[in-house]
Formats: sequence, structure tokens, C-alpha cells
Amino acid sequence: MARILRFRSRDQLSGERAHRQCQDGYHNWQLVDLGPHAAPGRTPSHWRCARCGEERDGATPGTPPAGRT
Repeated sequence: MARILRFRSRDQLSGERAHRQCQDGYHNWQLVDLGPHAAPGRTPSHWRCARCGEERDGATPGTPPAGRT
């Protein structure tokens, strides 16, 4: 008799997909704070990935430096 395979639920698939995206470098960056010297027009300085919790400082992660496309 053939072996029956159980399908994964949507919740399991969405969690695995999100984890895989972070492993591939496609993080879901969210602003944590503007830093101690926040002023209007300044670049936000502290970011955290909503899925995996990785943190970055500086300009928006994943964007090319100014003047490059």
C-alpha cells in the first residue's frame, strides 16, 4: 500500500517561507529609533528585521549608496 504524505498547513509554510527569505537576505526592516541626535531630514539610524530580529545601523538597509542606482 502506498504511503500517505501529510500536507503542511499554511501557517507552517508561511513561517518557513519567511525564514528562508531572511536567509536569502530579504529582510523585513522596521525602524527602531532615530538615534540620539535625531533631527528633521536626517537618515534614521537603527533598524531591526521583524522576522528574524537582526539589527543594522545606518541608512536604510538594502538601498544603494547615494548617487548610485
